[in-house]
Amino acid sequence: MTRKTVVNLLKLLLVAGLVTFVFFKIELTDRIITFDATGKQTSVIEGAIVGPWDASVVEFRSPDGAVTAHEIGVPSADGTTVQVSAGFWTVVKNLDLLLFAAGAACYLFSLVFSSIRWWWLLRVNRVECSIVDSIRFTWIGVFFNNVVPGQTGGDVVKALYIMRHAGDSGRVAAVVSVLVDRVLGLASLALLGAVVVLFFLDEFPEVAIGVWSVLAGVSLLGVVAFSKRIRRMIRLDALLKNL
Repeated sequence: MTRKTVVNLLKLLLVAGLVTFVFFKIELTDRIITFDATGKQTSVIEGAIVGPWDASVVEFRSPDGAVTAHEIGVPSADGTTVQVSAGFWTVVKNLDLLLFAAGAACYLFSLVFSSIRWWWLLRVNRVECSIVDSIRFTWIGVFFNNVVPGQTGGDVVKALYIMRHAGDSGRVAAVVSVLVDRVLGLASLALLGAVVVLFFLDEFPEVAIGVWSVLAGVSLLGVVAFSKRIRRMIRLDALLKNL
């Protein structure tokens, strides 16, 4: 058995292990959870939700067959509240297939668009990488973002793949492209939040200040990164060269 075969088998075993981990994390059973006035969980009843699970009043069939109606999230006279936890098959059964397909298409488009943005950054830095490979590495990063705890694991894996692909001469530029792509993604998200929060300034003034501060910080970084005069004044190019 060659080394390449062993490595491929180890990769398959790793993927199988991660997929198994994800599968066992999926909740399959419907549950009704009760909280007391202090917010402490007091009881959990497993059963089956009858009808839609995201309504204000949910009908729930307990193991003994009795069907009861529960007002979700509204405190009762003694201060207790009820929350519903829908299992995977209940969520699937209540899906609006048209809206789900539209949402999935939008998500797919956003990933392809971000992959092309990253591919453009690689080309600017003279790192040879096809659009297909950039999409493939992006999907690998998304997988690890959803499996590994935290939101940076996917970027690390993506950086490792592009470093191997770029070779010794382009490793630094490849890693920097991942970092810049993350900053651009943060800027896009902050810009979207900045526009939306303008309609809710009375309700969320602290959020507005935070979002616009992040956007201003990212814009300042962009000015520093793209201005040769400012980089020369703060000796940024010399610092990066030494690093």
